Amino acid sequence: MKRALIIPCLQSDGDISQVNHNYKVRFAGKNKALHNYFVDAMFNEFGLLPTSYFILTSKKCYTTEYKRKSVKKIIDEIMKFAGNTKTAPSKQQTVEEYLLEPQPHLNYLINASKTKQQIALRIWASTEGSISIYVKKDGYIRPQLVIACAHPDLAKQLQQIAQRSNIKFAVVRLKNNWSGIGGLHNHTICGCIEFLKLGGFIKGVKISANSKYYEGIEKNTLLLGILEFKTRQNAKKKLRNLSREKVHNEIKKISKNKEYKSPGYYVKYFS
Repeated sequence: MKRALIIPCLQSDGDISQVNHNYKVRFAGKNKALHNYFVDAMFNEFGLLPTSYFILTSKKCYTTEYKRKSVKKIIDEIMKFAGNTKTAPSKQQTVEEYLLEPQPHLNYLINASKTKQQIALRIWASTEGSISIYVKKDGYIRPQLVIACAHPDLAKQLQQIAQRSNIKFAVVRLKNNWSGIGGLHNHTICGCIEFLKLGGFIKGVKISANSKYYEGIEKNTLLLGILEFKTRQNAKKKLRNLSREKVHNEIKKISKNKEYKSPGYYVKYFS
């Protein structure tokens, strides 16, 4: 169970490395909740406490690190099960050079229990994922669930794992990425409802500062806010005539004021 949490954290927002005679495992990100889950999983699996915890770096990001000789055993085990945690070429590498290295994969999850697959999927969605909307020509909104992942093998395997939980992601192209792949997209109500049934995003994970409208709102809260606005649109035709800006502001208001209902309500409503 811990492996389904530790490895996705490292393959999405972490790394492993050797520093002089010490070995280092590092997890990075602004959401303290994810650092806590990572630390708990590392302690339960390996009996280790971090050498530094949730430290602000110069890049305005927080890191938790394990740096000592004994960490080599952890790195060896991670490499054995997941191939690697490095999911893209470094700035000094060509794509060809990177592909000569051991490649990351999710083979350890393919035949794992459905519960372990769902935990890993929720971690990936919480670290590299986002929830937003797009507005159709008829004014109706659709939720937009995205997991960023440029590595071709990882994207394909994540797609397969999500499919087992009835969430159909499309692998989308992105020319600017080293692989030409941008990640996984789902633009359907049923996809978000199935994700909600799994528990949605990890509790406490918030929207980043890159969001124009939703910075600081919990991802799960925003998901419920989007679903609530969708039910209101279905009931009131005038809500289909709002500008894109007003739609975002309405969803923001619903989310911040907690005007949404329970997850079970939306599961029942949209099923």
